[in-house]
Formats: sequence, C-alpha cells, structure tokens
Amino acid sequence: AGVKAGDVILRVNGQLVNDTDELRRRLASSSEDVTLTVMRDKKELALKATIEKPKTPEAAPSKRIIK
Repeated sequence: AGVKAGDVILRVNGQLVNDTDELRRRLASSSEDVTLTVMRDKKELALKATIEKPKTPEAAPSKRIIK
C-alpha cells in the first residue's frame, strides 16, 4: 500500500477514521481493495491497498494484512 511509519490514516474509502478501533472496523468491513487517505509530511495522499482475508477462522478481522 505504500503506508510508511509516521503516516496517519485519515480515511478508508472516503470514510473518516477517528481512532484505531474505528480503523479496525472499517478495514474489517471493507472489500479487498481499499483507498486509504493518509497524512504524510503535512500532505494528504490517497493510497490503494489490498486487504488480505484471514486464512484461518481463528484469525480476527483486526488481524487482516494490508499489502
């Protein structure tokens, strides 16, 4: 996805994210392909990302991997 250390995720698919719990919920309920709006170096950037679904039923939605 090109997300780097220090990036602040502002939106998932255009929907505002206010905290980490909301970020987890939005990612868990998203389709595989998402657009993340991040703040990097005082600039907003739109990044495309693919959410990988858990391979085991025990994996919680918050354990999804962003590529």
